[in-house]
Amino acid sequence: MLWLGFFLLPGFCFSNNICQLNLQELIAREQPFFGQYTQARIRVAGIVVAMKANKVLLARRVGASANERGTWGLLGGRMEERDRDLVVATSREFKEEASLEIHGSRFEYLGRISYHGGDGYFYATYVFLLRLSEAEKPQLSDSEKQKLDRLEFFEPENLPPHLFSTNEEVLGFLAKHGWQKPADELLGKKPL
Repeated sequence: MLWLGFFLLPGFCFSNNICQLNLQELIAREQPFFGQYTQARIRVAGIVVAMKANKVLLARRVGASANERGTWGLLGGRMEERDRDLVVATSREFKEEASLEIHGSRFEYLGRISYHGGDGYFYATYVFLLRLSEAEKPQLSDSEKQKLDRLEFFEPENLPPHLFSTNEEVLGFLAKHGWQKPADELLGKKPL
């Protein structure tokens, strides 16, 4: 996997135009960054750093490719043509995996991870912070049991081994700089 970078641009999603773009608009926006690759070779995704009581929610993959099987990672997934915008896609993916419906206005945009996946595609993965209340209890949905077998909260200093490779940089950054700060304070910038 070829890493292209993790770009931190904090702010609440609705104050940031990126979050309101549809799939084709996001791919067109990413095209110059990825150079010679055609738009058909770019995939866009959203992942969620879901925090509750100073712990981060992770899922363990079982039905993924061999190099992903048994890894732990953040919840989220690829944006689809049917998704109106990035927030809708990220909310849909979170609901599919954790059985919780989250309004997109609760997401704090942290930044973007860009990488070549080794499968012929370039990925632009947008990272969001979500703070869950004590009353919100994520549960693995039946529809995802072919891909995931467990959801669990972990203390930042006690993350499981075998983290999904695209999540390690994000989790490492948050562990180093503080998990419970607002995104703008965490990154030392004002919201966009």
